Parts: sequence; structure tokens; C-alpha cells
Amino acid sequence: NPYARAGVRSVLQQESTFEVIAEAWTGAEAVVLATTLPELEVVVLDIDLPARSGMEVLRSLMDQRPALRVLVLSMQEATHYAVPAMHSGASGYMMKTRGPMHLLAALRRIIGGEVVIPREAARQLLRQHENPAGQSASLSSREIAVQRQMATGLRTAEIAEQLCVSMSTIRTYRRRLKQKTGASSTAELYRYAFQQGISSSAEG
Repeated sequence: NPYARAGVRSVLQQESTFEVIAEAWTGAEAVVLATTLPELEVVVLDIDLPARSGMEVLRSLMDQRPALRVLVLSMQEATHYAVPAMHSGASGYMMKTRGPMHLLAALRRIIGGEVVIPREAARQLLRQHENPAGQSASLSSREIAVQRQMATGLRTAEIAEQLCVSMSTIRTYRRRLKQKTGASSTAELYRYAFQQGISSSAEG
């Protein structure tokens, strides 16, 4: 929708942190741009695209640029689409009904290596995976606890307070998590959590 794209562009141009370097009308155009613009760091992707579904485009983007951060925008119920989007590699999922400030806040969190997901979708994900031990056998119970707290968007100091340990201990656990999962960044840790079903990240 050209009006929706214009609205997003207008919001982003009000924030000096962001620079809009390209726009795509179709999913195919988005994939081409992602592969030809190495300076592209974040994609705001409408799940409702002509000719090709946003979920298909998301998977193509992740195949071509695994480190690319994608924020999915949708009018669809979060409980139906948010979890599949996160499993497919999205860094965030947000309803279009949220205001401009929520969009900017979500993008800042994603750029900072966090993952943004609506609370109802996070609760659904946790219900689906109440016992993750079989899938994440290589992680200790404390490492899983730290990863859960990370995925809620808590900072190191807040996680330390929640788990009653020092900040240096949390940093150690984060290093161990990266080593065990092969993640090179905090964002990759989030993706691992969603894929394994142990994340509870929630958009406020």
C-alpha cells in the first residue's frame, strides 16, 4: 500500500537515527534490494504483500541475508502470525494499529540486538513449549533462565536482580550461551531461543 509506505517513511524521517535507503512495492523487489544493498541493516516488512505472502518474503530474506533484522508489520492477529514469523527469522512483529512512537521504539530495540514480540504471542509460545529440556539439552537450567530473561528485553543489571546474582555472572552466562549455541550476537541468541521454544520476549 503506497499510503502505508509513505506513512512509515514519514515516521522514520523524523528520527535522525534512521535513514531510508530503499523502498519496495513487491516481495520480489524487497529480496532483490536486500541482496544488492549491503549497507541495508533493517527491513520493515508488511506481511500483506501483493503476489507473494510476507512470510515467504521473510524466509527468502533470511536465506539471502541471515543477519538482516526484519520487523514485520501486520493487521493479522499476533497469535496466528507472530510466532511463525519469529521462527522464520524475524527480529520483531508489531501490529499496524500501534502508533509511530511504538514503531520507532521497536526499531531501536531491534537495532540494539533485542527481539520484539506482542505479549499474547509470547505467552502462546511459552504454552506450546512448557518443557524445553528435550530440545535444549545442552543448556543448563540457569542458562535457560538467563536466556528467558534476555528475551523479555531485560538489561544485564535487571536480569542479575531477577536471578539474585551479580552482573558479571550474567555476562559469563551470556558468553557461555553464545559459545554453546554458536550465536555471534545477542540477536542470534534471541532467534535460537524462539527456534527452541524457550523465549518469552514480549512487546510492552
